[in-house]
Amino acid sequence: MLCILLVCGAAWVGLMRMSLAAEARVRLTHVADAVAYSGAVAQARSLNLLAYVNRAQVAHQVAMAHLMTLASLNQFAENLAAVKAAGDPPDWLLQRHFGEEAAAAYRMAHLLPVATGRLAGSERELIGEAIHRHDKIVHDVLLKAADGVVGKMRAMRDQTMLRVLRANYLNIDGNAVRISQADERDPAAAMQIVVSTEDPAASVARNEGRNSGEYRRWVEQAAMRYPFLQSRDLTSLSDWDARHDKRACGEKRFELRRRGHTLLDDAGHWSAQDSLSYHELQGNAGLACYYRENPLAWGQARDRAAQGPDGVRPPRKFSDVPFWKWVREHTTWDIVTGEENSLADTYADFDAGLMEARGLPAYYNVAEGMANQSLRFAIQLRQSLGSLHRRAAGPRLDSTSGGVLDTLTAGLAVTVGSAAQTYYSDLASSGLDSNSSSDQNHNLNASRNANASMSADLFRPRWRARLVPSNSQEASWQ
Repeated sequence: MLCILLVCGAAWVGLMRMSLAAEARVRLTHVADAVAYSGAVAQARSLNLLAYVNRAQVAHQVAMAHLMTLASLNQFAENLAAVKAAGDPPDWLLQRHFGEEAAAAYRMAHLLPVATGRLAGSERELIGEAIHRHDKIVHDVLLKAADGVVGKMRAMRDQTMLRVLRANYLNIDGNAVRISQADERDPAAAMQIVVSTEDPAASVARNEGRNSGEYRRWVEQAAMRYPFLQSRDLTSLSDWDARHDKRACGEKRFELRRRGHTLLDDAGHWSAQDSLSYHELQGNAGLACYYRENPLAWGQARDRAAQGPDGVRPPRKFSDVPFWKWVREHTTWDIVTGEENSLADTYADFDAGLMEARGLPAYYNVAEGMANQSLRFAIQLRQSLGSLHRRAAGPRLDSTSGGVLDTLTAGLAVTVGSAAQTYYSDLASSGLDSNSSSDQNHNLNASRNANASMSADLFRPRWRARLVPSNSQEASWQ
């Protein structure tokens, strides 16, 4: 009889242990998936935040390009008004050669606010202050924010997984829950998350923005979307047949050349330059036919650190030496077949408005070799059965029953595993309803084809999270 009781008791103990283990495993499996998925979501949020930081950086660079261009155009307007006030050339000359519209614009120059001196100084100061504010946000706010995101990426992921785990096991002391790497297991912990991967921050790399990399390419492409920042070149030919010498000049005519551009130099600084010149055909024994340039307006804004002009500053009036002779002695300008406003551009070089900025900042992008890979990791979630029965019984557990359960669960633990990944998603995986209209399906297919070869980067916030099956290596690790 005693033997039967012992056998029944042993069977009961075994069944209790199996029951507790089964209960723990079922619950722990669901929690492990939630914990792993939350970790992948935390990584995706960090990467998407870096993408938004990069896009904000691009926007600030475009804003500074606009400000540089505005500074150049303000100086351009000042000089145009000064030339008009001097009356050289007179407006009737422009009207005869280039029509009433060009002459009317020239006559209106003195009405511009910068021409009256009311805004000239204050505008320059305001533009300089605005550039300084943008530059401060770029280097002292956004770049430092990106550094912080990368530096805390692993900690944010681990803290997120711990919060999810603790939210599912409220009766377990939070201090008894651990998270560690595979070689740092703590058998004494009531619950433990063991993560298989290294720091996720290793998947991103810090790059210098001044180099010809992705950041510079994004900035230049964004700037080209704005007509204000595009090339401002226009040439008007004279309507009046007043060629100096038809045999020497052929079919050439007087020209009104508008030139302008906004550029990002090799050092990562913006500059803008604008000019307007009236080119008159002249000739003499030394040079049969050439363009005598008469600058009407010029302006330039560049960074103080940028290289200044070389050579000799040209005179404003060529009363002591003929224009063509001075050009031949001091420059390499092409005044016969050239298409630039060389004299006005040189004035702009010497009179440039100087701004201060630190250039393109450093930026984060996907590390080399990671463009077509995801950030996957596996976790092992371990729970001691002693923590399980105390969670289930709660305050109703008396000392006697608690002692019995402690005996039954002594040394027992349940371990489950899960895996998740943070991946880069293009439009093809946007999850649109397959029952959408044919037009929508056509657009979706086109988007899929367009994005089929898209590599991961940190300029588009398209990072997502999902659970994935554990591979053989992770299964054996668990």
